[in-house]
Amino acid sequence: MDLTQTGQLLVVASSVDNRIVTDLMIAGWHEALGRLDYDDCRAALAHHRANSGEYVQPHHIAAGVRRIVAQRNTDREAAGAHGDISRGWHPKPSPELFDRMSQAWNDPVEFARLRTEYQDELLAKGYSLAQGNPYEQRRMMRGEGRDMAIPRGDR
Repeated sequence: MDLTQTGQLLVVASSVDNRIVTDLMIAGWHEALGRLDYDDCRAALAHHRANSGEYVQPHHIAAGVRRIVAQRNTDREAAGAHGDISRGWHPKPSPELFDRMSQAWNDPVEFARLRTEYQDELLAKGYSLAQGNPYEQRRMMRGEGRDMAIPRGDR
């Protein structure tokens, strides 16, 4: 989330709690939440406002985003386990390929070759590589390439 989006998040919050949004407040919130996805922060804000009477603070948003990301990861794993390609998630590679990929994690050339092998495996099983994860597609279109780790408050 960039500084402008942080300001937009605070303006949305102020529509309910009448806070005065200042540049200093935007900078402080951005320091706490800037590493998080804007859409996730908006969803966390909406959830907080619907379920709590507390004055929203950055830690409420960060906790909400952690819940959202954890649920997304759970949904992804469940979809992969059931072969549900309608959601854009794909199953794990075969155990043999997974072992070879694990061994090649620090060799970019070999890992890329094995990733291609994994994609061939998916195509052979009838999966479409064009679907992909909509969340990741949105991030890539915005030019963001960060990993999708669950945010922690200590970063």
